[in-house]
Amino acid sequence: PASAVDAWRSILRLQPAHVESRMALADLLERLKREAEAAQENVMLARLLYERGRAPEALERARHALELDSRNGEARALITGLQSEAPLANQPVAPAPLPVVTDYESPLHDTAQRVIARLAEDVLARGRQSEVDTLLANAVELQSSGKLREAIEAYQRALARGAQQPEVHFNLGALYVEFERDDDAIREFSQTVNVPQFALGSHFGLGRCYRARGEIGLALEHLLAVVKAVELQSAKRADADSLEQLYRDLLSTVRRGANNEAVTYADNLIALMSGKQWKQKFGALRARLDALVEGGARLSVAELLQTRDADQVLSAMSDSHEYLRRGMFVAAVDECYRGIALAPSYVPLHSRLAEIYSAQGRPDAAVAKYAVMVSLQRLRGETVQMAETYRHILTLNPQDVEVRTRLVELLCEMGEFAEAVEQCIALGQAHYQQAQPERALSAYQNALALIPRAGADRWSQTILHHIGEIHMQRVEWKEAATAYQQIRRIAPDDDKASLRLIEVYFKLDRETEMEKELEHFIRRHQQAGDVETVLPIVTDTSRLRPRNGWLRHRLVDLLLDLGRMEDAIRELDTLGEIQLSAGQKREAIETIERIVALEPRNVDEYRSLLAQLREGR
Repeated sequence: PASAVDAWRSILRLQPAHVESRMALADLLERLKREAEAAQENVMLARLLYERGRAPEALERARHALELDSRNGEARALITGLQSEAPLANQPVAPAPLPVVTDYESPLHDTAQRVIARLAEDVLARGRQSEVDTLLANAVELQSSGKLREAIEAYQRALARGAQQPEVHFNLGALYVEFERDDDAIREFSQTVNVPQFALGSHFGLGRCYRARGEIGLALEHLLAVVKAVELQSAKRADADSLEQLYRDLLSTVRRGANNEAVTYADNLIALMSGKQWKQKFGALRARLDALVEGGARLSVAELLQTRDADQVLSAMSDSHEYLRRGMFVAAVDECYRGIALAPSYVPLHSRLAEIYSAQGRPDAAVAKYAVMVSLQRLRGETVQMAETYRHILTLNPQDVEVRTRLVELLCEMGEFAEAVEQCIALGQAHYQQAQPERALSAYQNALALIPRAGADRWSQTILHHIGEIHMQRVEWKEAATAYQQIRRIAPDDDKASLRLIEVYFKLDRETEMEKELEHFIRRHQQAGDVETVLPIVTDTSRLRPRNGWLRHRLVDLLLDLGRMEDAIRELDTLGEIQLSAGQKREAIETIERIVALEPRNVDEYRSLLAQLREGR
């Protein structure tokens, strides 16, 4: 039991305000039935939580302390203060910390703190049932008491006797780092780097060791893995995918050796993630970068640290942003050039210049600057940033079909098929507006081909309408019919497609299909109680096809539905005359019979005519 408790207390001597460590110690003491000590730790924990603005949790911990030790007056006073929301007395939460070597505070240090406590608890739970357990218990005690060389020997003996826990390899690697035994540390961290709970510390340890050996490419691979993981912890879900791609691009650049200042880059990354409150430093830098972006791609911490004078470059970015916000364009440009003088290849500075040119009403200058950025990003393989730059160009010049084509290709390479479909549609529209129908059709067909890879289909109907309209304008009736038939299959209620099909079938003299489509259109609107919408369409179609008896009878049906008896009779009378003129005696008889059934005022005249026709006169 003493091993685990001592391990946590060793951690808290280094970081007395570390909430998670104090929480673990309090819970461990409670499990060990050391209620008075557990109560005191809960009191300290309550104060820490209150200082961090977590008052409800603080009150819960204070109450739990009193449950553990009803004589704890400090817990009782704390509860009273929290319930009244009065300021708590400024009491220390722990003895003054021991001097800390701040260079050792890092992702490696943070992970090591958790791992030693976890290993101590594991040993405690099993007891000293074997020689390996005894060796590990001794190793933890030695490490907790600062006897690091002896701890290394104990861990080595445990491994030799068959210990297999990743905690052993990680602790040993961390101890090797203390003594600059880089080769040995690399061997141990390689055993734990793919274990999720040890990955952050292992990557940082490997990065430091490879940097010390002068293997800068490998160092950067591991250090970038740490920066990416830390960034993703605070990233919004919408930014996560782009950040993943951004770091893949950075890693690709590193592997190609495209960074001429790789040593500075590695040292900057290590410096950012080392020292007291490194997480707070990282978060502050992240916040400063976020403040410089209003929409668009997120600026990465790792990209900024590629520059030698990151602080001054960030200052230039910040000042130019403020000048631009105030409309002080000349000063904003000057700040950009100050930053570019320090970091010529830092692309966000060039992007800011383009933004300023655009705000000045100089779109050509902005596009030229973006073109320079694309060249640099292509050289580095920075696909995420390159896609964002293409988007900026297209905002300024939506008709640039060459840039939009490149963006579609890039998005497909990135696996961003949904946006690729949308950009293909925009490309088709641009070609259409430039009187290039063949290229427009090609773009739309490419968009349709990409949809199966883009997830849920929300584009086919729109794309097919674009295709159909082009064929209609080119008098390509069969091709237009094919497009609108596809729409009708996926969207049976699409009125525009139905009307276009009726028109196309009319042009192609496909009477039966025209009647079938018109019947579908009529019935759908009749069911919706919307006959008024259908009537003018059927009327116009009937006028274009005056000899089509079916059309005229459907028109009569609609007129009768609306109570327009006289109009219905007039239409039937006209149809009867047309049929008689065409020698369609049987059809004419049927038409007049329908008139008689409606009993118009002059019904006797129609009955007489009907009798004559039946007698063959």
